[in-house]
Parts: sequence; C-alpha cells; structure tokens
Amino acid sequence: MLQARIAADPVSVSTPPARFAMISVAVPMFISLACLIGHASAGGLRGDLQNASETTPRAAAGSCTAEDESKMHDFGPGYAEGTFPFVVAYCERKSWSLDGGFYTKEFEACVVSHTDLTPSCAACFSKSAVYTYKNCKFACWFHSWCGRECLRCVEESAPEVRQCAGVAVPSVLSLKSRVCEELRVFALLPDADCSHHCRGKDRLTNIPVFKSGTAPDVQVRVQLDTSSLWPKVSSIQCSCVDARNEGSMASCPKDASLPEAHLYWRQRVLTTSGDPMGRAKTLPPPFAESQWPEGIVEFLTSLISDAALSAVNHGLGDRDFPQLGTLDAYAKAQRSPLFFLQLAAPLWMAATIGEESLRQTLEDYRNQEATMQAEGVPLLRVALHTPVIYKSPQKGGKLFCGAILMFLLEHVQYLDSTKVAVALEHLLEFQAEPNSTYEMFPIGINSAIGHFSALCLTGKNPPMVEALLEKRADPHRRNLLNYFPSGSPLWTAVWRRQNFAIRKLLDAADTSVGGADAEGVNRHGWHPDRAPLVVGQRAQGYNVLELASLTMGLEQVKLLVQRKAMLGDELPHVLANCPAATARVLSQHVFCTAAHAARIVNGSALDQMNGMRLELVLREVLKHEEPRACLEKAIFKASEVEKVEGMKQRGWQLKNPQSYKEMMEALIKVLHKAPTTAGRLLDSQAGAPDMADLNRFPLTSTCLFDKQEPQHVAYSECKRWEKGSFADSLAPPATSKRSLRRLLSGFDGSKSLCLQLCEILRAAVPDQRRADDCAISVLRYPNVIRMDVVKAMRALPQEHLVGIFQESFAFRGIAYHLWKLHIPLCCLDVSTTVLQFVSLLVWWRNFADGSVVRPCWCIFTACVLLDTSTVLLDLCGFCLPLFKLLLQAGFGLWMAWVTWGGDLTAEFRPPMATNLALSILGTIYELRLFYPLGLPLGGNLLPIMRAAQTGEFIAMLILLASILVATYLAACVEFFQDPDALLPVAVRTWQTLIIGESALYDVDDYGHHLLRYLCVSALFFVCFVVLMNIFINVTGAGYDEERAKVLGTLSAERFVTCLEFSEVTVRGRIGVLVVVTLAMAGMALWDFVEGRIDALLLEGIALLGWICLYSLQWFCARQATKPLHELGSPRYLWICRPVEQEEPSEAERFEALEQLIRQMSRPSSSGASSGDHSQAPMRPRRPSYVPPSQAWLREFLEAAQLDLGKYLEKSLLWAEENDIVHGDLLGGDASAANEAEALSHLEMLIADLCLSAAPAARLRKTQAMLRGARSSGPVELT
Repeated sequence: MLQARIAADPVSVSTPPARFAMISVAVPMFISLACLIGHASAGGLRGDLQNASETTPRAAAGSCTAEDESKMHDFGPGYAEGTFPFVVAYCERKSWSLDGGFYTKEFEACVVSHTDLTPSCAACFSKSAVYTYKNCKFACWFHSWCGRECLRCVEESAPEVRQCAGVAVPSVLSLKSRVCEELRVFALLPDADCSHHCRGKDRLTNIPVFKSGTAPDVQVRVQLDTSSLWPKVSSIQCSCVDARNEGSMASCPKDASLPEAHLYWRQRVLTTSGDPMGRAKTLPPPFAESQWPEGIVEFLTSLISDAALSAVNHGLGDRDFPQLGTLDAYAKAQRSPLFFLQLAAPLWMAATIGEESLRQTLEDYRNQEATMQAEGVPLLRVALHTPVIYKSPQKGGKLFCGAILMFLLEHVQYLDSTKVAVALEHLLEFQAEPNSTYEMFPIGINSAIGHFSALCLTGKNPPMVEALLEKRADPHRRNLLNYFPSGSPLWTAVWRRQNFAIRKLLDAADTSVGGADAEGVNRHGWHPDRAPLVVGQRAQGYNVLELASLTMGLEQVKLLVQRKAMLGDELPHVLANCPAATARVLSQHVFCTAAHAARIVNGSALDQMNGMRLELVLREVLKHEEPRACLEKAIFKASEVEKVEGMKQRGWQLKNPQSYKEMMEALIKVLHKAPTTAGRLLDSQAGAPDMADLNRFPLTSTCLFDKQEPQHVAYSECKRWEKGSFADSLAPPATSKRSLRRLLSGFDGSKSLCLQLCEILRAAVPDQRRADDCAISVLRYPNVIRMDVVKAMRALPQEHLVGIFQESFAFRGIAYHLWKLHIPLCCLDVSTTVLQFVSLLVWWRNFADGSVVRPCWCIFTACVLLDTSTVLLDLCGFCLPLFKLLLQAGFGLWMAWVTWGGDLTAEFRPPMATNLALSILGTIYELRLFYPLGLPLGGNLLPIMRAAQTGEFIAMLILLASILVATYLAACVEFFQDPDALLPVAVRTWQTLIIGESALYDVDDYGHHLLRYLCVSALFFVCFVVLMNIFINVTGAGYDEERAKVLGTLSAERFVTCLEFSEVTVRGRIGVLVVVTLAMAGMALWDFVEGRIDALLLEGIALLGWICLYSLQWFCARQATKPLHELGSPRYLWICRPVEQEEPSEAERFEALEQLIRQMSRPSSSGASSGDHSQAPMRPRRPSYVPPSQAWLREFLEAAQLDLGKYLEKSLLWAEENDIVHGDLLGGDASAANEAEALSHLEMLIADLCLSAAPAARLRKTQAMLRGARSSGPVELT
C-alpha cells in the first residue's frame, strides 16, 4: 500500500486529481480521492494550491467571472461524460451543418444551457469552436474528439480562449485518462474502457457535478475483478490519511535500485507540493505555472499504476522468475508482476538468439492467444509490453526499464543492425506499440529518473527512425524527468546532435493530421544536471530551438525556424551565447511576435548580451520589415498616452508609466552597450507626424535652414502637425527670406521707423540662410530628453559620442535642443572672456592712470572669480575641469594677486602678457561652438584640435623630438668646454634641423668640420626632408578624417559644454558661493588690518560684480536644466532636417557617362535637308565591335538609313534577347521564317526601338526589298 502526500487544488484545473471526489461512470471502475478536510492545516494545502492556481497568467479584462470559473471546475477536466470538455465538444457537434456552416449563437446557447455560464464567458469558447470547424473538422468530428490528432490541431486556439476567459479553464488532460492509458497496455481495464466515453451521445442528459475537499496524505487502494481468468481492475480508490514519511534520504544514491529511486523522488514531489515556499524556490516559472500540474498528473499516474500492478501481482500469485540471459544484466528488484515477467521471458530470450527465433516465438504467442480467446488472456500484448529492469553495460551500468522493443533499439548499435531491423519489423508486425516508453536511471549528477519515448533510442540508426515513424510513432510525445515533462524525441535528437533524426521527426510532424505541432516543436526540456525537485537547486532547461541554437549548426536552426519554433524564457541567454550567424537568423524570426518584441522594449531580452552581440541583434531587427514593425508596435504600446480632463489637471499623461520606465531603462542599457545601435533605434522611431487636416494644413516640403545649422528642432506636447507659430519656428517658410530691395521698395509708415531700420540692416548683412527641401519627423519616444538619458550619453567615451552624433539625426536633435537651451550660458562665458581681454587692453594702454587701472582691476578680478567658481563647480560635480579653464583661472588669479587692489607699482607686465594671450585664445576656443558672422570657425578649428590628439600625430612628434634631443646632446658634448654655450647650441640645433640654416658648423672651415657636416646633413635630411613630409601627410590625413565627421564632433563639443552646467547641484552652487565669499572676506579683513581702505573698497566692488555674474550664471543654468528634471506631460522631439540626396549608384553613373559620350559623338545635321532622303545624312562613328553573327543587322539598319549610334545597340540587344537570326527577319533557306512571321518580327523591332512613322516605313520597305531580292537570288548588302 502506498501512502503519499499531495496538494489537491479545489479551484484550478492545474491539479486534476482534486477534481475527482467520487467519479463513477458506466464501467465498474472508478477513481476517488476523498481528502479529509481536518488535515488541511497540516501542510497548508488549500493556500498552497490556491497559489499554484494563481500562477497561471490571467487576462486583465477576462470575460469569465470567478463564479464561472467555479462552475467550470465543478464539471471538471477530462473526456468522460459530464466533464466540461465533453460539454463543449457536444455543443460543437450540435452547432453545425453542411449547408449552413457553423452557428455560433446556437453553440453559445448550448453551452449556457448546460453549464449555466454567463453569455460573455460562453462566447470565449466559440473562438475555439469556430477554429475547429475551419481547420480541424476531419481530425475531430469524423474521429474521436479527444484523440491525439484532434487535440493537437485544436491546441492552436487554446491561448486565445484562455486570454479571453481570464480564468483557469478545465482541459481534456486528466488523471483518469492517463491511468486508463497505462492500464490499457496490459488489458487490465473492463470491456468498456475509458475511450468509450469520449465519443459522446446523441442526447446529453443528467450531467453530474463532482466536488472534493483537501487533505495532505493519499492512500491508493486497488480492487481486482478475478471472476475471469485474466484479472480486471474494478476500482481504484485514493483516500487521504494522516501518514508521516519517516527516514527519507537526503539524496538519491547512484547505486540505488529503480524502485528505491522512485521512492526517493516521490517523497521529493510530496515534500515540494506541501511547501509553497519550497516549491517557489525549487520550481521557477514557467515550471510552477504550466509544468507543475502535468507533473502531478504523471506522478499520480505512476503511483496508481504501480499500485495496480502490485495488486495484479498479488492476485496472480508468486511464481519463479525465469533467467533472462546473463544473470548479472537483469535487476533483482523488478516492478512488473512476476507472472508478466514469466510471459515476457521467452520473448526476451528469443530476441537475444536471433530474428528467426523471435518471429517463431511471436507466432507461438499469437496461436496460444487465439486458443485462449474465450478467457480473454492477452498473452501476446503482455509479452510485448511488460517492462523489464536490466543494467546496460554499454551505457555505463545505467538501469533501463522497458519492453522488448526498447531492448532491441537500445542494443542496435552493439548488434548486427540488419538483424535488429528485421526483428523490429517482426515486433511492429505483431502489434508492438511504436509509442512505447522506457525508464532510465540514473541521469545527471543528481541521479534523476528519465521516462522517454522509444523514438529517442533510434537517432543513430536511420532505418529504425523511419520504421517507427511509418507506424505512426508520435514525434512529439512527452518525455519525463522526475515525473515532470521534459522534452520529446525531437528534443533528445537535438541534444544528441542527430541530424538525420531531426529531419525525419520534423517531416513526420508536418505530415501528421493537423500539420506541424507548434507546441511539440517548442517543447521544453530540463537539463540532465539541473533536473526538477533537487534540494537547493534551481531547475533549468531549454526548449528545442534554444537547445539547437546553443549546440547545433545553422542548418538545423533554420529547419526549426521554418517550423515556427520560438525561443522561450532563455531567450537572453541563447542570443548572448549562440554563434553570430545563428543570432542573425534568430533575430529575424523570434522578434516577429509581439511578446518577444516587448522583451526588447522592457530590456529583459538585452540583459546578458555584450555590446557587439546587442548591436548585431538590433541591427537585424531594424533591417527587416516584420520584426521592425513588431518593435514599433511594442514601443507605441509602452509609450501610449491618454487624455486627462479634470478639475486640477488637463492634458495628456502616460497610460502605463511602469512600461515607459522600463522602456527608457532599456534605451539607456542599449546606449551603454552599443551607442551606434541606440542611434539607429532612435532614428527608426522617428516617423512622419500625424496630420490634423491634410487639406488645410499640408506638411511643409521646403523651408529655410541656416547654412551652418542644417536642422531645426522643437520639444513640444504637440503630436499632430498644424499650422501656426510652432510650425513656423520648426520649419520657417521660404517666403520669410526678404531681400534689401524689397524692404526698401516697401518702406512706408505702417511700422515703426526703428523696426524698419533694423530689418534693413539685417537684410544688408549677407544672409546665412538658404531654402531647401525638408523632412519633418517626430520621435515616438516621449520625454526622451531627460537627465538619466543625458547622463548615460555623457558617460560614453568621446569617440563613441562623436560617432552617435555623426550617424544619428535623432541624437543630433537632442544635442541641438540642449544647445539651444544653454546658448545664454555659453554667451555669458564668451562675454566674460572678452571682458577680461578688453579690461586688460585698456589697463595696458593706461597703466599709469589709477582712475582707469582700478576699475579695470575690479572688472578683471570679477571675471577671474567667475572662472575660479566654475572650476570649483566642476570639482563639486566630480568632473575634471577643462585645461583652458584651469589656465585662465590660474593665470588670472596670478594677475589679480600681483596687482591686488589696483597697485600701480607692481610688476604687471609678465602676467598681463600671459593673460592677454590666453584671453584671445580663450575667446577663439569658446567661439568654436558658434558661427561668428557666418564663418565656420568650429568646422575648421575642431578638426585641427582633434587631429592633434590622434596617436599618429603624437608618435611623429615623439620621433621628431627624439632626433632633436639626440642632436642637442651630441652638440652639447662637443661644446662642453664652454658651459655658457648650452642655450645657443639648443637654438642652433633647432635652426639647423628644422629651419635648414648651417648654424652647427662653420661653412668656411670645411675640412675641420667635415665629420660634423656629414652627420648634421644626414640628420637634417632625415628630420627635415623625410620625417617632416611624413608628419605633414599624417597631419593632413588626420585633418581630413576629422573633417569628414565634423558634424558629430561639433555636436559632441556642444553637448559636453552644456553638461558642464547641468551636472551641478544646488548644494554645490551654494557651497561655492560661500567659499568664494569667505575668501574675499578674508582678504578684505587683511586689508582692513593693514589699513588699505582703497583696496577694501575695490575688493567689495569686485565681489559684488562676481556675485552678479555668478547669479546670472546660476539663473541661466537653472532655466536650461529645468526641462531635464521636471518631466510633466509627455513631450515629443520634432526634427526638421534637409532631405538627403541619394548618391547615384556605380551602374547609374556609368550609364550616364555612356549617354554623354554618345551625345558628344553625334554630329550636327543642320546642313541636311529634312525632306530629302535621296542621300543619307552623315552618320556618327560606328561602334568599334559588332559580333560577326549580327553583322547583317547592322547592314540592315544602314540600308534603312537609321542612326546606328542611336539604334544599333538597342537592336543588337533585342536580337539577343529574342534569339533573332538572319532568316527570322530577312528570309533565306527553307528553315527561314515565312513572310507573316518576318513581318511580325519586324513590328516587334519597331516597337522596341520606339520608331516614328518615317523610319518605320523605311524599315518595312527595306525588308520587302531584301526578301524579294532573295527570292530571285542572293543579294549583297552594301
């Protein structure tokens, strides 16, 4: 007697055992599960199973209520009469006709009348019924509705039904059906077996309702009917008792027997099912959602089958176990009844002898069975299907448990394959089950138990695979690992890399009833070393496509993709670790579904990929239309907005903020790993805007652009294009460009004089705008300009930042919008530098006048303090200040300190000279971001600066410096007797090697300085001639390279400059304000102690000026960064850019060049009379080469006075394409075309050449003349 603990679910279909309280049908066999409610608290069973039910995903707006769900589960799952699937199948059969089709309303009324469901819930099942009528009529209505073929076909509609219902729906899968399937193998069922009740009746009456309670412990009792010679199972009763499993093993030993292994793993099932927290840790999704119910069914089936066989063994009595071949090969502990083993023994021994002996034994069994037909003893069936446990030396001593068919297939690679094939044919001929299964133990490092289909043993032998598939072996039959579904024969073939078996199994699935089984192709299997139910280990596995992507080649992956196989939960791991070619194929196929495209949007599919793999995957997705469309839909769904109208708030808001947050985090993730791909992704989501009214507000096609700024951007809440101030600012109309002449001619008194003068002055300056075709697009990402995205861009290396701005117009639009916000700050920076320069210049020109020097000192010091505070702000933000800013602040403080308080007696010239030079260079450097007076200063300065930072440039500088230093050291050693000559020697070295002057030797004393002359000349040649030319070429090449990407460089410089002001916090600004104020207060206190009242006043004025500049900078920075921090209603980035002209292809350029040459070679025909055809006009030069076989065509065109330069090439091409020869057009021997055919060919030529009436008439006359001449004799064309 087996005692077991199981959690029975009173609500969900997920655990079918709990659905049978006391099931009795028209046969004398029944299964009952009477669980004692009093023991429910022992294992927390009710709560555990409710949690298991809740793991099933439900629709957000399901059509079925909780009451509907309870009613459906009252009927229960399975295919017996009275179950819910039986009711649905019955209504389907009653709701169609050959002439009227399927009646949906009648079907729904039938379901409602028999189940009392709500009409909206019953309507969900009409989806499956209509699908069955359209696609599965032959498989379901003309065969058993609960047969394998029908269920496999209808499975395609199951997800839609579950989503519509929103609750757990009872299925055909039931414990009863599995137990019947197992017992039917040994004919242990009564005459009316389980399959009888899935056929339905003409009339549905008295549908019973079965309910059950819950209890933690299960006890199985089997009763046999022994009135006949062969026993039959009359009842199976499962009752819950209070039993405790004492002394359970910590792990399953590898040397355990198969019954001991089953005992251990059954205890693991019961322990896990009784502990919700333990199950959650051991069985991660999707195991806990979909595979746990099936595992419970298989577990109970195994439990009940063993109990039934034990009862049969007891009923038949003990008999001696015969010797089956070698004693050591067979296990002593067998699961099958001894009587069954005695029947199987002769068959197994005959199989070891040979195929003839096996066939003779099979015939003997058939004859004996025929003689005992009245007693109903299935001798042959039992002998063929009795599982025997034996140890296989070829498999490392693993235990196998299976029928004779399994034994032959397992030994096929060690025996004569031809003889085994014949033996297999004999077994299949005598009705051996091709879908028989076998067990194997141990599997993996945790000693799991595997339950496999016999097809899994045939992978290395193609004839065996074909033989079983011809007998309708199921290529998608579920395998088990520790009672839980784990793969299929196809999964096993992929695991073992058996290419032939993979192809055959896929072909067999295609030709089966209902077509390829999508569920079978996507079957999930556990890794042997990561099996379910192992203590302290998370189960892990792959579906078929995931496994093939990681272990097989590209060809096998394409085969699975063609069968619509998909990746599952291991998608990130597979895409990150499979070969690159496989990743390309998977990216094109997998992301064509909305679910997987959503995984890109929320970032879950990108977690494990590195930058290169992420770039490859997204490039393939964006390259192909179908996955790109799915990605766009997923992005639209995540960023969908809805209108809000209330008392406090009106406008738009995000419909799903959490999805939007995940989408932006995914974008940042892509930006970190693959910046260029992030640019492509953003560009792909920039589309044409929605039109408010195309007739009233057409989209602008032409607008004005600044010559140096070929783009306009706007960041607005608008989603639709409408005319107005927004449209005019985004795409300025070309009519707004006014000339000076028009302004002067339209001068009147309607406007103020000042305004008109300003317009005239502006028009007098050369206009820096140009009208061009434009493209207006809207970025579908709302609120894309935000601080976290900007910081992610700032964290990129400079090279990557330049790259994304160069390649992506969307990122350029982001940078340009930030630049527009920060222009006041940058102008303030330029103004302070210019102010420093002006104050120093005035100071220098009036250095003796104190009334001028002191105000200049105050202005200069205030500007220097602003530079110093900017350095401190950068340090507060943990950013390295610019080198230019450090120089300006450092040398500025030196100048202010030396002349503190406007001291006229201080030596000011060295610091002033340095600061004047720095202020000029600083102004030019800061103006690199602008276009002063329309000059492309930044476009030329930035490439120079960038080229000077390349590795090639620095390497050449190091080489030149090394030669200069070496020459200098040699000269110093030679002139060491004069220590004061070291500096002149350095100058002479520079003059000789770089400038070319002979300063290191005396040209008059040639003989004395001969060696020096030769050495210096050689160094001069190497340094000045060779290296300097290489250096110039390297610098020029670097400049050209940087000049080609100046658009990205300028955008990157602007972006980095803007971020210097955006990364400062309020605390940092207050801290800098306090520090600088205290420093100035300390200096003022020192001057007060020293009695320098004038200096004290000047310091106060300088501090006040700095505070004004600092406050202005703070205000501008706050206004510029405010949109980045405050994300209100959704805003969209609009981009208007010039239309990019496509470059002509190489073929198009070559064709245009040929056409130009032909036009140039065509002579003028002005001297020829248009009406005189007596003389042929001058023709262009003939083509240099015409094939000899087509020379007749050239002569024919010449005789008709056609332009060869214009028509010969086309005529030759026409003749080649249509395979036209001389006789087809002009006649000739007997094989030539007749007159009608020749005229037809000529009309084809005239149409192909597009000739007018006159040249066409000449061609017809020439053909008639030549054909008439040929009828009288040969004619020579001249």
